Amino acid sequence: MSDGIGQRSYSGPMPAKKRSASSQPSTRNLAAIPEPKPLRALMESVALLEEILCDDWEDRCYSFDPKWGAGEAMASMRNGSGDEWFLWFGKKGLVLLGFDHEASPMTPYARKDKSLWPGMLTGFPDELKAALAEPAFSPGDHTFIVWRLATDDRYRIGDIVFPQRKAIEPYKSDPDGSTHLLSILDGDPKTYAELAEDNYELDDELDLAAVKKVYAHQPITKKLVATLNQDADFAEIAKSAKAMGFTVGK
Repeated sequence: MSDGIGQRSYSGPMPAKKRSASSQPSTRNLAAIPEPKPLRALMESVALLEEILCDDWEDRCYSFDPKWGAGEAMASMRNGSGDEWFLWFGKKGLVLLGFDHEASPMTPYARKDKSLWPGMLTGFPDELKAALAEPAFSPGDHTFIVWRLATDDRYRIGDIVFPQRKAIEPYKSDPDGSTHLLSILDGDPKTYAELAEDNYELDDELDLAAVKKVYAHQPITKKLVATLNQDADFAEIAKSAKAMGFTVGK
C-alpha cells in the first residue's frame, strides 16, 4: 500500500469495471438494490472497510451510523466533488436521497425556484416524510429519491419522465446520476476494492479475500485488519465493528 493511505484523492464512485450500466443498481433498475437487511449489512461492511483504510472520517467516502436515532441508522456517501447520498433506515421503512452535481437538467439548480424534478415525490409516503426534512440530508438538493416502506415488497420512485442527457456515456444512460453514485450497492466485494484502490491511490491491490471476509461479516481480527492496512488502529476499528454488530476476535 502507498504511504499516502488515508488521504482520499479520487472524486468518487463510478460503475465497476466491465459492468454494463443497465445491470447496475439505479432508479431505472431498482430490483438490483439489495433487500433492506442485506443492504444495511452491506453498508456496515463498506463503512468498516473505509475506517480500516482511512483513519480520518472527513476523508472517507462512505460512512455508517448505527445509532442515528431511536430505531434508526444512516449510511452516507460523499465524494468531495459535490456528489452525495444519504440512506436512512427507520422503523417504518427506508429512504435513499442522492445528488449528482452533474445531473443537469435534473438538478434543482437548473430551475429558478430550485424545485425537485417533476414527479420525483409523487406517491412518497407520509410515514417517511421526516427523512425529507432532515437538515443533515441536504433537504431539496436531490437528483434522485428512492423509498421503501417496511410493508413494501419493492423499492419505489416517483412518477418520473427522465430527460435525455449528453450523448456521451455514461450520461446518456444515467440522467439522475444514480447508476454512477450507487455502484457500491451491487454487493460485489471487487467493486469496493476497485473504488478504494482509486480513492486512496494504493500502490498494491487490496487483498480481495480480506475484503470478502468483511463483506460476509466474518469476525474482525487484528490479522484481518492488518492485511488490509497494517497501520490501522485496531482498538478503534473493534469499537466501530461491535457497534455495527460484527463479532470481534483477537
